[in-house]
Amino acid sequence: MAVVLGGVWTSVKVFWDDNSGQPGTQRIMLIAAAIATAALILAIGYLLASDVRGRAQAMVATINARADVARAVIEVAHGDFPPSTTDSRTFVPVAPRGVRYTAVASENELNWTLLAMSTKDDGTDPKLFISKDSTSLWVPSDQVVFLTTDPSND
Repeated sequence: MAVVLGGVWTSVKVFWDDNSGQPGTQRIMLIAAAIATAALILAIGYLLASDVRGRAQAMVATINARADVARAVIEVAHGDFPPSTTDSRTFVPVAPRGVRYTAVASENELNWTLLAMSTKDDGTDPKLFISKDSTSLWVPSDQVVFLTTDPSND
């Protein structure tokens, strides 16, 4: 558009010089160039406004999608992943904590993370929800050893 605008004003200059004896024609050419310039400036402004509006809508959609993912994670953390049982249980998400899972081979015992706990409503049969890499399990509490800050002390 800037190239078109430059061409319009170059034509006005050439036409102006060629028609120096016709002020009425020069005036009309000047008015036409001014109108063309105004139209091009408005078109550029409209394009910029559309671009900004489109980017804003895309950003809002991205933020809403991230909020939906966060909401789903929070719902899962509040107990939507119970162990399969017909008994009524109480689920408690906990701050992640390192544990050892003793029911597996010794080379796989370390680097598990405790994520939640559950008990029957009478407080018995505790289960712990642990995770390592892409594996997550509900396990009896007697198969888990809580780690201190120094694993050699456990």
